[in-house]
Parts: sequence; structure tokens; C-alpha cells
Amino acid sequence: MSAIEVQPRALTFGLFNDVEWLRAGCSTMAHGNMSLSQEPRSVVLPRREAFLRELGFDLPSAQMPHVVAPVMSHSDEIRTVPHEGVWLAPDCDVLVTQGPSVLVQAIADCLGLVIVDPVTRTIALAHAGYQGVGLDVPTKTVRYLERRFGVNPSDLLVAMGPSWQGSDGEGAWMDTRGPRLDSPRWNPYIRETGGGIVLRWVDRAYDQLVAAGVLRERIERCPIDTYSGSDFFSHHRWVGWGKEGIDGRHLVAVGIV
Repeated sequence: MSAIEVQPRALTFGLFNDVEWLRAGCSTMAHGNMSLSQEPRSVVLPRREAFLRELGFDLPSAQMPHVVAPVMSHSDEIRTVPHEGVWLAPDCDVLVTQGPSVLVQAIADCLGLVIVDPVTRTIALAHAGYQGVGLDVPTKTVRYLERRFGVNPSDLLVAMGPSWQGSDGEGAWMDTRGPRLDSPRWNPYIRETGGGIVLRWVDRAYDQLVAAGVLRERIERCPIDTYSGSDFFSHHRWVGWGKEGIDGRHLVAVGIV
């Protein structure tokens, strides 16, 4: 049974229950769209603030300098957030800190990887869709934590958030393989099917974490498929339904309190 809970509205991870200095979770569609590119800041920032307060962050404002939201581009760029001072939103897909920052990412369908080291009090938030997994973002994030902060991978706790993984967990259906999936390293995770392929990219992300030294029992996989479900935003569902309404995003957040 998964320890993931959605109570009362936010999704939280039971894996982190014993880490008293940490708050982490994911918003749902009930919180509203969290993307600043889809609606005005005056609408989205109050939603973000309400969600972060629900998780237990005592914030005067979601615009405070220590709430860090990157500009993401499906890259393997990793940035460390400094302990002090105002820091503008960086262009990267992975944020790391040991300071009092709240790391947030607005995503839909892609994985939000919440990575925590209880020993060194290091936290990371990684955005990884199938493109990021193809760039080895899970592997590179663990190696970065080892190199930069002296983290032991076997100490890490990793939560894998809701993602486009198929209603049965067997993978995401695509109508074509495409050049981004040409690498033979994808072959074990691709199954040809009528009119397209089924891609087990979330399984590959999990395998990368394990190969990097993260213990299986310290990884929590959320079984929720964003495409077929109704509680989380899905870009691919929005496209499939004729691009009606808002192409929304939910917010993944982690921080030290």
C-alpha cells in the first residue's frame, strides 16, 4: 500500500513523515492552476501562497526571496540555491539547497523528484519528463549531491510524484517514437503497439535512482497517472481534448522549516 496521501487537498509523501524539519507535497487541480505562463501573477501567486501554507510553510508571501521557482526547459542543468540573499529564478531543471529555501516547480505529466538527505539536511527538487530521463537527470542529480555535498546515496529519501505513466502503470502511449527516443538505452523501456509505442519512462527514472545507489526501500513511487486521472493537470490530456480551457500546472514544493 502506498503511503501517499491527499489530505485534505494536497498530496503528501509518507516517506518523509519522520523528517521533522521538512515539508513537501504536491498541489492538485482543486488548488487551481499554478503556472505563471497561463494566468496573471495576481491570480496565481495567492494560490501558491495558500498551498504552501497548507503544507506548513509560515510565509508572509509567495514572492519572498527564499521561495525559488526555476524557469525549466527539459534540461539537465542543476543549480544550488545560496543560503542568503535575493536570488532570481534560475534557468534550470534541478534545484538543490541546504538553506531555508522553499523549492517549487510548476509541472504537468513530468516527474517531480523530491530528494532528501536526512543526514546532511540537503534537499533537491528535480523536474524530469521523458526528455529529462533521457538526459539522465535522476542519475546526475544524485551524483551532484555526492560531489557537491558529500551525500551518501544510500541515505537519500526520494519521492516520485504524479506523472504520465499510463492508467495501469505500464507506460505512456505515444503515436511515434521520435528522435528523442532513438538511443538504444531506451529499448528495454519501449513496447511497440498498434499505431504507436508504450514508453515506460518512469520505470527508467526509478532504475536510474537505484543504479546511482538509492535504496529501493527509500524510494516512494506515486501510482497516480496524470493523463487518465482527474485530480492533477495533464498537458497531454489537454492536447488530446482539443486544447480547451487552461493548460494548467500543479505545484511540487519542498523546503526546510
